Amino acid sequence: MGKIGTRIRNALVNTAILLVVSVVGLIVLEFASRIFYPLPAGTAFRDADGNFVEVFLSDTLLVPNAFFYQYSPDFNAPSSTGPLGLRTPEPKSPPELILLGDSFTFGQGLADDQTFPAIYCRETKESCANLGYPGTGTYRQVEILEHWLGEVGWRPREVKLFVFAMASDLNAGNDLFDTATEIRAASDWDSGRGPQPISGADAAGGGVLNWLLTNRQWLRVNSNLVRILVVQFGPALRTWFSLEQSTADLGVGVEAVRSQLARLDAMSSKYNFSLSIYLLHPMQDLVRQTHRETADAVRSAAPGRVDVIDTAVALLNDPAQFFFPLMDT
Repeated sequence: MGKIGTRIRNALVNTAILLVVSVVGLIVLEFASRIFYPLPAGTAFRDADGNFVEVFLSDTLLVPNAFFYQYSPDFNAPSSTGPLGLRTPEPKSPPELILLGDSFTFGQGLADDQTFPAIYCRETKESCANLGYPGTGTYRQVEILEHWLGEVGWRPREVKLFVFAMASDLNAGNDLFDTATEIRAASDWDSGRGPQPISGADAAGGGVLNWLLTNRQWLRVNSNLVRILVVQFGPALRTWFSLEQSTADLGVGVEAVRSQLARLDAMSSKYNFSLSIYLLHPMQDLVRQTHRETADAVRSAAPGRVDVIDTAVALLNDPAQFFFPLMDT
């Protein structure tokens, strides 16, 4: 074997040794971090003694009369539900105003009196119901509203829907993706097949970076080291490493939301309430200055007679300060 062959062999051996040492080192660091700086994988609901509490009663209701702490590295917020199974403060009679949305409307990471539904209704002195339900898209939110209008008989004067969306990166927590997923799952259940997976926000191309991006939620849930990185550099990481969304996937998400907004518009005529739609943005949508694309996408999905009120202008000065580092959005 000549000098060139020896050099190639030595380089391969050195590379293999470096790879093994790096992998072993990461494994050691992972286990050490779990001992000395453990972080929960996401928001947990716990009682005063630190025991896990079941908060979700069904797809439309929370457990009634529950007191719990929303706990994560970002917050430890005392929270409660009322007799109806809604985030307090609950209305004492059928509400004049209903606020509908996901965890941002529910008030993830906030005490009862800190949520924006609680603040708004306290200031306006209106009788309000916060129907915010964590982890939902527009499809399930309309289902929740249908329960209270159709089965319970509420007749509100106004419904405010809060859509949380980002057009350039479809992942869990984004209504454009979540709504498409929910509709697909409902269709699969109705057909007896069980929910079928959908690709959602897979970016074109391959490679290590693409794998990291498309599996970032799995990594965050399963690696304490990744959670430490997110706590320290969350806003920057989400801004730099958001996936570019394909036109086809964006179209699927927009069509999914359009179908549910049309359904909601029909309900407003049937039950005689006025409908307002507010657009909430992930932090990275504001930092990357892609919020206008998102607003255009959501407005294109909204019924013509319903305005979409964009909240971006209130947060553009310093978006990162308004979001918890470990939250997906």
